Amino acid sequence: MTNAASEIGTTTSTVSRQIARLRETLGIYPFVKADGDWHLNPALRDLVTAFEQADGMLESELARLQSYQPTAKRDVKIGAPPTVLSHMLSQGIREFVKTSPGIRPVLESRVHESGLGTTDISVVFYPPESGRVRVKRCGVLDFALFAPKGWRNGDGWVSLGERVAGPYIEARRHFFNSDPTVLVDSFPQAIRVMRDIGVAGALPVIVAAQEPDIELIGPAGLDVTRDLYVIHHETRSTDPDIRATVNWVSTQLLEAKRKTRELREMQHRFCDSLA
Repeated sequence: MTNAASEIGTTTSTVSRQIARLRETLGIYPFVKADGDWHLNPALRDLVTAFEQADGMLESELARLQSYQPTAKRDVKIGAPPTVLSHMLSQGIREFVKTSPGIRPVLESRVHESGLGTTDISVVFYPPESGRVRVKRCGVLDFALFAPKGWRNGDGWVSLGERVAGPYIEARRHFFNSDPTVLVDSFPQAIRVMRDIGVAGALPVIVAAQEPDIELIGPAGLDVTRDLYVIHHETRSTDPDIRATVNWVSTQLLEAKRKTRELREMQHRFCDSLA
């Protein structure tokens, strides 16, 4: 309930009251507990599907009606990890606004989510396993090990917490021969700590490339590549605003992928020349 409240910008108590009201309306519990977690009651799957389809059709029809108002701005909410927003999508936002004057992109930071939530379009690491969602894989986020100039192994390292970096921490712990010196919850925090106390850390290549005092330390075997997926509800597929925005997001991710690969190759060549 806390996560749901955060997702829709309200309080936990409000969500609790709404769920209680929903149970009274439906006559059954909306959620059931299994394997230590809460899941949608299977009896409600068709109802949720019907609601999502109706909601998507209404949104598309509203967008169509708004298209008759040439001066009106139509909001399209785009959710994505912060790095994708700041270093991939924001780079082309001016051109998108210029070529799609009727659309107002609303950018929303989403870190761990795999579904759409309250967004119209989302960029996610893991697409939803169910639901009527269109999925398009069209980008990557590459990570490598970096450190401030002058860093030497033994000076320590910073990492994001287990929830994000968990699958990769053990290999990095072996390379650094120590546990992380500091744990943070974002890459801007990681860069600040790297500079302040002179430690190394894993960063997105596209982020580190804009930090001239941060350099690649390798090895390439610890590089990580995460696929990026663009998702939207299938009922919105005929919505011209959604189509235009999905095409723009996809193009930005593909261009960022090309630039990242060039940066990665250049950084590894530079690192090899120093070895």
